[in-house]
Parts: sequence; C-alpha cells; structure tokens
Amino acid sequence: MILSRPLTAEVLGAYRLSRLIAHGSLARLYEGHLIGTRGFEKRVAIKRVHAELAADPVWVSAFCEEARRQASLRHPNLVEVIDFEAGGGELLLAFEYVDGMTAADLITRVAARRRRIEVGVALFIARELLRGLEHVHEAQDDLGPLGMLHGTLTPREVLIGNAGQVKLGEFGLRRAAEATGVLPPGGQRKGYTAPELLQGHRADRRSDVFAAGVVLAELLLTGPLFPETSTSEGMVAMAAGDLSRLRTHGWHLSDEVRHVLEGALAVSPRERYPSVTAFRIAVESVLRENQGPRSGHELAEWLASLGLVELRSEVRSCERGAASRDLRSSYRPAPARQYRLRWGETDEGPLSAAVLIERITTGALPDEVSVSRGHEPFVPLRSFPELQGLVELPPYRFHDELDPRAVAIAADPLALARQLLALAVSRGGGLLRVSTADAQVRIYFQDGCPVFSASTDPSLLLGRQLVASGVVSEGAIESALTSGWRPDEPLGASLVLRGFLSLAALQAALEKQMESRLRQLLTLSGASAWFLAGARPGVPPIPARRSGAALLTRVLLSAHAPEDLAKFLLPYWHRELRLTPHAGRLARLLELDEVHLAWLAPAAQGVSLSALVKESRGDRERITDLLRLVLVGIASGLLS
Repeated sequence: MILSRPLTAEVLGAYRLSRLIAHGSLARLYEGHLIGTRGFEKRVAIKRVHAELAADPVWVSAFCEEARRQASLRHPNLVEVIDFEAGGGELLLAFEYVDGMTAADLITRVAARRRRIEVGVALFIARELLRGLEHVHEAQDDLGPLGMLHGTLTPREVLIGNAGQVKLGEFGLRRAAEATGVLPPGGQRKGYTAPELLQGHRADRRSDVFAAGVVLAELLLTGPLFPETSTSEGMVAMAAGDLSRLRTHGWHLSDEVRHVLEGALAVSPRERYPSVTAFRIAVESVLRENQGPRSGHELAEWLASLGLVELRSEVRSCERGAASRDLRSSYRPAPARQYRLRWGETDEGPLSAAVLIERITTGALPDEVSVSRGHEPFVPLRSFPELQGLVELPPYRFHDELDPRAVAIAADPLALARQLLALAVSRGGGLLRVSTADAQVRIYFQDGCPVFSASTDPSLLLGRQLVASGVVSEGAIESALTSGWRPDEPLGASLVLRGFLSLAALQAALEKQMESRLRQLLTLSGASAWFLAGARPGVPPIPARRSGAALLTRVLLSAHAPEDLAKFLLPYWHRELRLTPHAGRLARLLELDEVHLAWLAPAAQGVSLSALVKESRGDRERITDLLRLVLVGIASGLLS
C-alpha cells in the first residue's frame, strides 16, 4: 500500500531516510539521500528489508547474490543499483531514484481521465522497457553470459520519470524471495505469468517476452488484458491464450499492432518471439507508423499535456546549487565468439558465429550436435543459452516430425499456385512446407502475405544474397553477426541498426529473397507439400513493400520454364477459358498490367489456350509469358 508520508530523519550508514513511500510484504521503500563530503547529497530510493528477513541467513545470502548480479547491470533503461548493506540487523538496497510514476500508475490515471494512452506513446514506452530487458538477458561478465531473466515483470516494475525516461525497476528483492520460498513464484503477478509457467515448466527468455507483451497490451488498452485472474475461470482463460479483450477493447488498434501483440502473447513458447530483441524490433517497426514520441522529452511533453508530471532535478549539491549528472552507460556489444561442434565421431571448429548461424538456419546440423564456445565444456546445441532462441525458432526446425494438424496438398505447380493465391486472396495465414529427400522450403503467411521463409539452400540466405549483389561486404555481415551480434536478432535488422543497410534496401533484399525461395518451392521436383493453418514463425516480419497477391503473381509470372508450363497446362489446350464474374477485382488485386489484361481480353467471350497461343504468331517469349499468365488466371480463379 502506498503511504508516501514524511518521517523523522533517520540515518543508516551513508544514507538518510527522509520519506516513506510504500510498505510491502518484503521491505519498506523510502526516499532518501546518499550523504557525501562537503555537503554533497544525491537523492536515492532505499529498500529496507523487514527485520525478520534480515535475520534469516538463507534469505540474506540469496538477496546479496541477486543484488550483486543486478548491480553489474548498466543501461539507460534500467534503474541503477548503487549500493547494498548487510549487517547490524539491517539489510538495505539503495538504487537510483526515479521521480515520476509506474506504468500501472499511468494506466490508472489516464483511465481516470476517461482517456486512452495513445498507441504511439504505448509503443514508445514498450520499446524503452524492452531495451532494458534486452540488456538483462544479454548481460555477461568475464566468464561469459550471466543467463539472467527478469521473472517479475508487471506494469508496477516499469518506472516512467517526469523527464520522460523509462526504466525497469529493481527486481532482485522479489526474485530472492521466490527463490527462498518466502513468496510463492508468480504469486502477485498472475496476470503476467506465461502459460508454460502455469503448467509447471521452467522459465526462459520467452517467459519474459510474454510478460512484456501483457504490459504492452495493457498500455494499449489502458486497462487489464486478463481482468479475472483471481478466479479459476480467469486463470484457465489466460492459460488458453484468451485475447478476447484485444478484440472488444482494442478496436482502435491496427492489424500490424495486433500482429506484434500476438507474436508476444502466443500460448506456445515456440510460436512466440524467441527473444526480447525480436519483440523490440517488431515494436520498432510499428512505432514509426504510429507517430510515437521520438525521445523521452516528447514523452514528458505528452505526460505534461495530461497534467501528470512535474519536472525537477534528481541531483543537488548544498554548496553549489542544483546540478545534473548522467550515470548511464551504453550497451557494450558482445565480444567475437568462436565455437566448436561435436556429434558422433565428428569434431569441427573453430567456427565463427556467422558460419554457425548459417548451419543452424539451413538445417545443416543434426539434432544431437553439441557446441562449445572457446574452451568451455560441450553442451547440447538446444541447451546452449545464447543460441537456444535461434535453434528453437519454428522455421529452422527442419528435422522435426510433421505436425499432425498439417494437411497434405498436391505438390504439382498448378496446385501449389492455387494454394498460394488462395491464401493471398482470402488473407489466410499458416505454414506451407514443401520438401524432397534433399531439400525443404518453408513459407509463413500472415493476412495473405508471405512474411518469413526458410530453406535448406544456403545460397538463398540473406547474407549471401546481399554480398553477391554487392549491397554489403562480407566484412559487414561478419561484423553484424559477431562483434555486434546478439542472440536471435535477425541479420537484416542487425545490419540496419548498425548502419550497414537502409530499411528500404533491407525491404528490397528480403523481397528478393522471398521471391527466390518461392520459386524454389514451386519448382522442386518429386516434392511433397503440407499446409499448417495458423502456424507462426515466431519472428517479427519486416513490413513488405507490396501485397501478398502482387508478390505471388510476380513470382508466378517468372517461375516456370516454357517446357514445364506446356506440360502441366496441356489439359487446358483445347478447353474453353472464360473470365469469371470477379475477374476485374482479382486483376486489380493481382496487380496485372494493361498488357496482361489485353492478352486475356478474348476470354471475355470464351477462348481456348491453343487459340490464345496462336495469336502470339510464334513469338516464343510472348508465348512463355502468356502461359505463365494463364497459369496465374486459372490458379487465382480469374479464369474458369
């Protein structure tokens, strides 16, 4: 319960406690000051652990370990732990004081004004908290990654300062309490606990992704996403991924924002964003379109427009007056990594991160492979912390057994073209998987648009295509994947964020890659094909430059060789072809040009394929283009 009342000044070591802010089950929270020499003071927040806990050596040990780990973190979006003291029956944790409110306070105060948090503002706050959470996950010391999770994320742990800064609050105290059994795991954050944790599974990074997704959803809704978690029915609904409130209360959200939320709130961890990095990139992709604040100052201006903030300095000197001091430090990228691989009697390495990622993303490694970084012990690849998210991404699980819900479809070119265009026209979603004994292609669709692809062909990897086309150098690829690489961050996003590539160039390159993989899918001989409705890649899509129908049409108008076209269009050679009643709408959807429409004009009255070919007067190039156009027309339903 928030008390926020002054008290008689009490000095504990180097700290003076001046105001009791809150009284919780573990500690009292105070506003206080770090007292220095020559009258220097710095305002800080202080948690004073209750005496009965401070006397428990098991609790004290767990608390000190968590405090040490969190004190090693330095990031603009994390509250800085300044000091902790244990002794004399007292246990104190001093950390940066953020003058402002929590995200929970913001939601309550905006709702009380019968207003809604603007979409751009919510996305900006989410982006900032995800940056802090990302640093927690990627933290490392001289021995390597720390493997830290937040584990207690709710809007109450997100602090929003009067100057517009967004920071994740101190979280070590509650983690220590849950680790020692003082508090039940997740007891006070039921509405933010990932479904897999409710089922007794262990937490991983994707559990924090889910909690962050709930926080973003509540900012966008200006209210709870799962309001009835105090009841068994509410918990069942949450475990089942019931997002009905997004539909009933989130009518103002665009499809793109909904997709971002759904990627974070998927029930299955494997269908969720594999990392906070992936979630952050997805948020950034829609933040630009929703005109969110460009800085903390603009966020502060928005808060001030609602009468929610009062700006004031956080550091002062009694001798020299007010002054400000920025104690933040920037993210330190991970050092270059070298790996070794082992399976059976094979021992391979050292390999760079770029080579290892290429092997993972083309299915070139067996499931039983183990990996070692430097001179560390070998562990199974799927258990290796910094690669786990990438290995678990659904698109790269080439060797997994087929999902029993998948439906077999004919793999001939016309049937595949029908399936692709049907998805585009109906705005369907799911996974189309086409495979032979030697190759496999996977294309994921959302709202009728192919949004992510994977292939066992390494020549179709984005990095290789960028280098082959001269857009970036091999050195830039290696730099993005090694010296600046962070687990599970898509290569394209990494190149853009590090200035090697513009967003427009990335979109063009991804479109070219998608076209290449679609052509591969359409031309695999002796293949089997399956479709799994509703499947998601777990990776945020980069916004496409054209519609799914237009992209697929572009591919189909260039995919097949003339002899193959003649072969599978033979049944239509003497059959009458006629434009359907919906031909005009479909032509616009497929973005067919005037030349294409002129070629198909005779079909308004009915015409055979042989007659259309005859009108081409032996022009082989035109005949090839015509056959491809007829294939598109038949597959889309433009021709019957």
